[in-house]
Amino acid sequence: MRVRTVRERVVITGLGAVTPLGVGITALSHGLRQGLSGVGPLTAFDCTGCDVRIAAQVDDADADLGTFIEQPKLTKHMSRAALFGAAAAAMARRAACLGRADVDPLRLGVSLGVGGMGPVDLDMLAGEARAVLEAARESGSFDFDIPAFAKAYRAMTNPISALRGLPNLAASHLSILHDARGPSNTLATACTAGTQAIGEGARLIRSGAADVVLAGGTDAMINPVGVLGFSMLGTLSRRNDDPTAAARPFERDRDGFVIGEGAGVVLLEREAFARARDAPILAEVAGYAATSDAYRITDERPDALGAASAIRLCLADAGVDPEDVDYVNAHGTGTVMNDITETRA
Repeated sequence: MRVRTVRERVVITGLGAVTPLGVGITALSHGLRQGLSGVGPLTAFDCTGCDVRIAAQVDDADADLGTFIEQPKLTKHMSRAALFGAAAAAMARRAACLGRADVDPLRLGVSLGVGGMGPVDLDMLAGEARAVLEAARESGSFDFDIPAFAKAYRAMTNPISALRGLPNLAASHLSILHDARGPSNTLATACTAGTQAIGEGARLIRSGAADVVLAGGTDAMINPVGVLGFSMLGTLSRRNDDPTAAARPFERDRDGFVIGEGAGVVLLEREAFARARDAPILAEVAGYAATSDAYRITDERPDALGAASAIRLCLADAGVDPEDVDYVNAHGTGTVMNDITETRA
């Protein structure tokens, strides 16, 4: 039996979520308990003729996310992913009953995981393509004319356009909205980003750098670039005629995952800080560890040494034994290689 190291404990006091199953923890919990699927026909763009025509989309008709933002004017500068993250963070703070005067802004941090090619990036790419074509039209040739490109691109963008594509902008929005002047970290580690952001947020608190951290992940890459990219990798399920049967991790006939979008944010607090203000304690972040396979960009190590090492280190950090674990939340991509590697780990 392992013995836990005496150290500052980190607890979760608030939760927020924007998901294809609904907005808020109540909607998400209901969907999970009822075994509902958030997968359906892809409607974000015209995908006629595409190999993949399904996705797990947030229903914009049901998600009036601007109502969660205290400074609505900021939303016009937010990408879709940033808006998801801002709404989830607002829910988490509200659920934790953390008022403005309850925490020193210098002791309030942000740790956010972000994904890759979001809609705003696609808009920027489309604008650049139009500018190149306009420049070519004006010059009468297909030679790249930089002054003509700059003129055409300037007319299609604004000073904020380039900033909206910065990976750390979603975290910056959270800092502004919550007057969080402590550490602000952005993790762009693909599928693990949100989980790592929570772990690193806990480390910030344990290190003494913060009392409270808004931590989690947000992503929105249901667009032609995102869907086509993963489709070309052969990792997306093509069960277009039966969306709810897509994404079957660890099954014999698995054929990949379904691309989705959403955000999940938790409010982390130093336990003593949370108890002093009588906050609702929902859970504890008992342990965390991260490793890298250092193998290939698209594949894990076949021997699963990287994943197995992360598991062992996490258990050691938490001071628990494998038999103490009641539930494993697997990556579960439903791809042939990943499921085999995870099972070995």
